[in-house]
Amino acid sequence: MKQRLVKHDDLRVAKANLTRRLHCAEGHLRGVVMMVERDDDCVSIVQQICAVQGALREINRLLLRHYLEICFKQRLQQGKMDDAACENCVAEIASLYQLLGVSLPDRKELV
Repeated sequence: MKQRLVKHDDLRVAKANLTRRLHCAEGHLRGVVMMVERDDDCVSIVQQICAVQGALREINRLLLRHYLEICFKQRLQQGKMDDAACENCVAEIASLYQLLGVSLPDRKELV
């Protein structure tokens, strides 16, 4: 019998959490659109946009954590990674960090 790497309930809960957060951010963003349409004051709009960005940053943080703990870990545990696949995973992680505004040092900087 093949051992499951991730519990189905854990994935279901994580997906529900991320989906709930995305719907909240979406609703908040719709509120910002209404504020612009109503000509609300700019300071309030900027504050609300910052709140939406903060919510999206948190979603990104949670999703990156999920990737590292679940998706990436599964690849490692399957043991089917050659050098090219390993390099691909490292490149994926580095690109995710760059998208989040965190640049990783080049390999040359590590040696």
